[in-house]
Amino acid sequence: MELVIIATDDVSVYMPFSAEIEALGYEALWASNGLEAVLEAERRHPLVVFLDERLPVLNPYEACERLRMMPEFHHELPVYLITHNDVDPRARDKSGFTGEFPAAHGVWALQELMAQLDAQR
Repeated sequence: MELVIIATDDVSVYMPFSAEIEALGYEALWASNGLEAVLEAERRHPLVVFLDERLPVLNPYEACERLRMMPEFHHELPVYLITHNDVDPRARDKSGFTGEFPAAHGVWALQELMAQLDAQR
């Protein structure tokens, strides 16, 4: 079963997101801060990492930059910023995010994204 890391310190974001991920047949792993997300990604080699824009310890931009510095991931690992508001695209792109994914989204949005990621593997 492919692993998906969802990094957020907000259980109200994690619970519905993880339920959707698991309903699609993936394993969801909760990281409660940016550093934990980086360490778990290094240890577990997930299919994709979602970083909430409100992460403590390492903010999502720092966490993404650290993931991009790892030779085993560089730019191959999809890393999405979970957004609650508008995001500065320059900061997002500079950090190396694959893209953004809205915290509040329709059920088909995540299914479509995961299908695209599976097709790229």
